[in-house]
Amino acid sequence: MAQPAAVQTIAEKIMAAVGSEHLPAEAKELIQENLEAQILRRLGLIIIEHLDEEGLKAYEQLTAGGALPTAGEMQSFLEAYLPDYEEKVKAGMEEFMKEVAEIIQKSHAKS
Repeated sequence: MAQPAAVQTIAEKIMAAVGSEHLPAEAKELIQENLEAQILRRLGLIIIEHLDEEGLKAYEQLTAGGALPTAGEMQSFLEAYLPDYEEKVKAGMEEFMKEVAEIIQKSHAKS
């Protein structure tokens, strides 16, 4: 499934930081797909965590039926219900990247 460019970019930065160039192509692809899925989950949690009751109801309507909103719909939603979303998402992604870095450091220490 194609992910938004921003999600792919974050995943690529993480992959580069861990030195993934030495991995086989199949392993890199699998790791990147998993990273992108984790990033999307984290983004959803960040958004939901900061919405008020009205925003949560609007989010439920936006995602009703399991359909993913378009980038434009999501942008409009965020601007209406979470005007400072860029700051919150940035902070959340920085935290996520720190967590990934810690996991990588621990795995390198075991090697």
